[in-house]
Amino acid sequence: MTRDQRSVEYMLFPRLLAFAERAWHQAEWEGKLSQAAFLPALNRDFSEFTQVVAKRHYSRLVKADINVRIPPPGYQIDAHHQLELRAAMPNLKLEYSADAMTWHTYTGAVSADNIHFVRARLINSPHTSRIIAVEP
Repeated sequence: MTRDQRSVEYMLFPRLLAFAERAWHQAEWEGKLSQAAFLPALNRDFSEFTQVVAKRHYSRLVKADINVRIPPPGYQIDAHHQLELRAAMPNLKLEYSADAMTWHTYTGAVSADNIHFVRARLINSPHTSRIIAVEP
């Protein structure tokens, strides 16, 4: 259920982009690969799709003042208590914070001590993902 236009945009545009990609693009692997070769080909196609969305469509949507959904980062705390972040798409800057007010750019594994929040930011934009609380 959505209550305003910004919510509709946030929920609708990621789905419209994916629908358009499937409706107007037939991948060369569709219907031609064995089951064993299907998953790697599907993953390659999805990776290409995320590249196009992140590098071409997001900037257009932001310019049109559309409330785009930025996927939050995945995180992991390793055995040495180092925080590692991974972006779901290219062209995202990853950030971490102790207080959800002061943000630091993630450039590589960092000590997880006193890091409580992470988020992703669209490069050259104020648009960010939702904030994820880091659980130790």
